[in-house]
Amino acid sequence: IAKLNKTRLSIALQATQIAIWDWDLKRDRWYASREYYTSLGYPPESRGDRTVWLERVHPEDRSHVRAMIDAARSGVPQLYEYEARIRHADGTYHWMSVRGKTVERDRHGHAIRMVGVRMDITDKRNAEERIKRLAHYDTLTELPNRVLLNELMPQVIAVAQSKDDSFAVLVLDIDKFRNVNDTFGQTIGDELLVKVARRIQEVAPEENTVARISADTFVIVLPGAKTTQATRTAQRLLDILATPIRTRELELVVTPSIGIALYPTHGSDFDTLLKSAATAMQRAKNHGRNHYLFFTEEMQLRSGRNLV
Repeated sequence: IAKLNKTRLSIALQATQIAIWDWDLKRDRWYASREYYTSLGYPPESRGDRTVWLERVHPEDRSHVRAMIDAARSGVPQLYEYEARIRHADGTYHWMSVRGKTVERDRHGHAIRMVGVRMDITDKRNAEERIKRLAHYDTLTELPNRVLLNELMPQVIAVAQSKDDSFAVLVLDIDKFRNVNDTFGQTIGDELLVKVARRIQEVAPEENTVARISADTFVIVLPGAKTTQATRTAQRLLDILATPIRTRELELVVTPSIGIALYPTHGSDFDTLLKSAATAMQRAKNHGRNHYLFFTEEMQLRSGRNLV
């Protein structure tokens, strides 16, 4: 029966690619099952070499893994658990979950033997990343959405406060975009938005500084910008979007209306800044389109509604 159970366990481990390891901390020796090696494309070994395996850990995860190993070797009973990327024999990295438990201690209570498992969680991590991306990025343009923008802005504000600096928030809206969808269909409209997004990124290429917050509305954040830089950026946006955009057999010309708000002059929090920039954008749209305006207090007095 014991032999049958051992065979069944071996088959189960091979099928699930769960690896078992046994670590003698006193002698600093460890044993791992066949799956420990084969699940990552390496030939089975009789004894693992920690140096070799640490070199296979992704450089960004290596210090964390080394710290866990050093803590365990100190003999202090603790939770031994981490997730890290480990290099497969084919050169790719797989996410692995490692868990261990102390099963023997010396008379002082120090851990002298641990056993545990290692599981491939690459599919799980990839699924989590996809869900996170769907929650934080616009699926059409792949730009950050309003949710991610709200999460990023407190840090931008904190940096500006620490440096006693300013930054600019620009709200850009495509003029009469609904006419494009009504005339040419949503497919053409979507393709146009993607190309507009790419042109905006040419002007503001820094990561996470351009977001799409609604159908034809974009937000550009310019850390450290004052009036001069904000003005220059707004003009560059007008210029780059003035060139016709080729979409399939069509050449379409779009014009933007842009509103600008400056921190801290026009608001000390992101919601206020966004509302101020949107108010200025709407005023630019109402006064001829295809230009930009800075927010003013007079605009606030005349507009009591939230335009975002």
